[in-house]
Amino acid sequence: MFERDNSHIQNLLDRFRSIKLEGGSFYFDIDDYESLIDHFIDHGEDAQAEYLNNMAIEQHPQASTFYIKRAQLFGLKGMLEDAHLALDLAEGIDPLNHDLLLNRGNLFSREGKHDEAIQLFKTAYHGSDEKSEIALLIAYEYQNLAEYETAAKWLKHCLKLDPQDDVALYNLAFCLEMCSAYSEGIEYFNSFIEDHPFNEVAWHQLGLFYHKKKDPKKALWALDYAMVIDETFSAAYHEKARILNELGRPLQAAKCLAETLAFEEPSGYVFLKISESYKEAGFYKEALIHSIKATHYDPQLDEAWMERALILETIGRPHEAVSHLKKALELDPDNPDYWYITAQFYKRNKYLDEAERSFQQLIELGCVEMEIWIEYTDLLLDLHQTDQAIEALYSGIDHNPDSAELHYLAAGILFSMDEEVHAFDCLRAALKLNFEKHSTLLDNFPDLKERSEVKDIIRLHVASKKIE
Repeated sequence: MFERDNSHIQNLLDRFRSIKLEGGSFYFDIDDYESLIDHFIDHGEDAQAEYLNNMAIEQHPQASTFYIKRAQLFGLKGMLEDAHLALDLAEGIDPLNHDLLLNRGNLFSREGKHDEAIQLFKTAYHGSDEKSEIALLIAYEYQNLAEYETAAKWLKHCLKLDPQDDVALYNLAFCLEMCSAYSEGIEYFNSFIEDHPFNEVAWHQLGLFYHKKKDPKKALWALDYAMVIDETFSAAYHEKARILNELGRPLQAAKCLAETLAFEEPSGYVFLKISESYKEAGFYKEALIHSIKATHYDPQLDEAWMERALILETIGRPHEAVSHLKKALELDPDNPDYWYITAQFYKRNKYLDEAERSFQQLIELGCVEMEIWIEYTDLLLDLHQTDQAIEALYSGIDHNPDSAELHYLAAGILFSMDEEVHAFDCLRAALKLNFEKHSTLLDNFPDLKERSEVKDIIRLHVASKKIE
């Protein structure tokens, strides 16, 4: 049948192109027009499809199907209002047309009118022989409305009608996850597998739900079955590797990921994950080799350059790591995590000026958490930039006014600068915010333990609290 259909379509195409080339007139019946128009739409030749559809309407003006096709073509161009008008014409000819209801529903969906789409799809569902496909459409609309429980019910119904619909399986798993219905997911997929034991997608999803229920042993068991059924099911390998890493078995994770190279094209992402696993296991040579492969197969993979840099630092080659850090930042210059890692790297390896610039860039990107200001201040003190350090702390306090840690640190530095008035102001503010943390001030600035003025302020604060 498939070969005959292909042959028929090819004959129609040859006939159409020949007549069009010669400039003659032509005539096709309704079914042949539909076949040609669908062929051109499927192959992205919308202009040809539109030309043929207009000819079809001229020759078969009472065929509602071509107004529906016109609506589809308008929809492809984003002309939704015109698409609705075309459907109005189709409705005037055949108001109960199944395709009319589905296309109108799709337009409503694209316009965000999901409730209206649902009503049309349900009407179409009751009179259709394609109930599983329409049940899936209805489920999508409930997902768009974030009504995941209802969507899950329709997806289960869809799978009852068509157990081979893997798209429905994936969407059901998503909906159950959004509902945090992990036990329900385990129950459903176990039941599904009893009837369909060779569905690798169901085994994979069962493994994911066992993992979410903190049962890694059963998760690995389910994933192994998915891999036995389909030895090329890469998602199962990746999930198994992730669980093995979490269980502290990174060497097994690396080997699991390496197995995918036997049936998939090598990719930077896979080599990166293998590198990370070897690094976790302490096999730094293997980790470096695979990070190099990752950057070779995907030079645009910024994570791989960053991983390569950190491995080089770990094995005592920080000077080589610098260029790789810069490459990662070049590929993703607005990634605050990279700038933080880079700032720490430079600080650890005594590139203090570069560390300062990295912290400044981090702050410019909007990272103004308390910890950033404390680390930045510590760096400025290492650079003997005391005035800049206190300015940084004041900026940090502006962004984190309730941080006792920043107030205590500012107080300590101001005391060391003999700025006692401001120091006492910061100390009083810090004591009000969190009295218990005043020990960190005395630990970081031990000279203050013996200062009578500091002791007096602390005693006064304690006494005022007792009165309250």
